[in-house]
Amino acid sequence: MEKPPGPLEPPQTYVIDGHGSETMCLMTERDVIPDKTVLITFAECGNYVFLADAIPRLESMAKSPREWTKFTVDMTLKDIKDSLPKDLSRSAHVYTAGMRYPKLSLTSLGSSSVTGEIKGPPPRKPITVQRYWKSGVYKLPLTLKDYSGDWEVKQGYGGQTSPWYHKKTGLLATGSGYSYTYRSVKTTPGRDAAVAKSMYEGAILPEEKAQETAIERHMSGTSEDPIPLASIFEKLGPGVYYWMVCRAGPLDETTQALRSASYVAQTTPPTAQTTTATARAGRRRRGRKTYRKKRRVSLKVARR
Repeated sequence: MEKPPGPLEPPQTYVIDGHGSETMCLMTERDVIPDKTVLITFAECGNYVFLADAIPRLESMAKSPREWTKFTVDMTLKDIKDSLPKDLSRSAHVYTAGMRYPKLSLTSLGSSSVTGEIKGPPPRKPITVQRYWKSGVYKLPLTLKDYSGDWEVKQGYGGQTSPWYHKKTGLLATGSGYSYTYRSVKTTPGRDAAVAKSMYEGAILPEEKAQETAIERHMSGTSEDPIPLASIFEKLGPGVYYWMVCRAGPLDETTQALRSASYVAQTTPPTAQTTTATARAGRRRRGRKTYRKKRRVSLKVARR
């Protein structure tokens, strides 16, 4: 007697972190998501992803990876969206096999410089430090290092609310969300090759030689060669890809048009998208005004 089928195995799931950028182009010029592949981004065209938002997602993936793999690559876009953790995926854009996806590129080393103040009574001396975070492409489940021990909370001067101080640099961090922002972020007085190298621990891409090149360029202040997302798909094959980083690009009319088209793609089944596009083209040729045309989605709505 045959055994009943067991629970579906989650697909290979990849997490992409560092910095991201997008080359703007017409929807028809975008590449198509390969078979058995799903791409999930957390920004729309031309927008950024901030550390205060990204770090809680990464921490959730490290702690509860099953929460991010409750679907299969054959499920519908809506069902995939509905399966994601609600509080951490409000801005998610999902691309399934056959859909056209944005031309994204990864700069693998996650780092940035930030200017703050040295702790002490005002006036405080300004300081510029380097921040590093998880870098490259990883398979779920992933691990994160907790750097919160580098920070301490002390009573603010003059009875103010308690700010965060970085023990090594003396950086003063005031404002909401710092416990999340800095928990998985390493802060150093300046650029640090050893710390940069540690951010790639466990990464499957880029390969070690490419990591070394990226770090050398970082230390010399020159730009790293970005990795096209299409090449990552080609190397790793079918699976789910979480694009954790930005989709930064020029904010112009092309970007606005892409946002509008992207809104349709995220809210309309693929077959209906083709039918709707054909119908709209026909109405443009006939020059007729219809009720349906008046109800077209505005760019203001598309930007949500």
